[in-house]
Amino acid sequence: MLARVLKRVLAQPIKDRLEAVRAKVRVREAERAVANFSRPAALPHGLPGELIISLTSYPPRYPTLAKTLKSLLAQDIRADRTILWLEDKDVPALPEDVRVLTEVGLEIRKCVNIRSYNKLIHTLVDFPEAYVVTADDDVYYPPHWLAVLVEAVKPGETAIICRRAHQPQGRNGQFGKYADWRWEIVTDGELRDDLFPTGVGGVLYPPHSLAPEVTDMEALKRLAPTADDVWLFCMAKRAGTKHRQVGGRFPLVNWEGSQDVGLEHENVLQANDRQLEAVWREYCATPGD
Repeated sequence: MLARVLKRVLAQPIKDRLEAVRAKVRVREAERAVANFSRPAALPHGLPGELIISLTSYPPRYPTLAKTLKSLLAQDIRADRTILWLEDKDVPALPEDVRVLTEVGLEIRKCVNIRSYNKLIHTLVDFPEAYVVTADDDVYYPPHWLAVLVEAVKPGETAIICRRAHQPQGRNGQFGKYADWRWEIVTDGELRDDLFPTGVGGVLYPPHSLAPEVTDMEALKRLAPTADDVWLFCMAKRAGTKHRQVGGRFPLVNWEGSQDVGLEHENVLQANDRQLEAVWREYCATPGD
């Protein structure tokens, strides 16, 4: 009996240590990959429209930004555009290792600052008929990442494709606390209406998969200023679009030092519940909810 108890008590710390070792290995492998960066002769994506990778950044993330961009530019299949959106005042501070990537396909565009929304909303406005894939600026994306998302697009179907998703507890606006949801669930790739994509793993948005109100910048700043995932989840619900999680568990690799700043802690522990309630009430609730 004592042996079984000790085994259970010791098991989790051992698992935690093993995962820490695996995480360090993944970071070392990612560092080697971007150090040997070259843009491959990638395959065409085969979608019936333009494919755009879209992301944003700001100066505290600039020291590792080129690493993420190199991983996005070295995908097995080639996007038609890779766009980095920056607030005007942040452009002069861009390091040379980012600027030089414009010679191999990176586009740098200036925008009005709407925080994390910069990575998608401006692209939706400028390219409404495109397939848009969002990425974060502090993550390594392995060469097959984009292909996994694109290959999940099915002809005649409008579905949002994601690598990483949570499962909300509750429905129709009666959601449990965000922190209590089932996090990082893995599915068999089926089309579902109970998935909440998280942007860090990458999300593919087909044309018109989000409600037209998605680009209402005044509304999103008023209702969900720090929770773009919440806003986009509700805009998909409003449009009647379902989600598909693919590719198994996404092996998250963050660059060393890149997590010293960010919104995740604030969102999960303080703000997501309130912002989800506000957006749902205004755009998704039906009479009697």
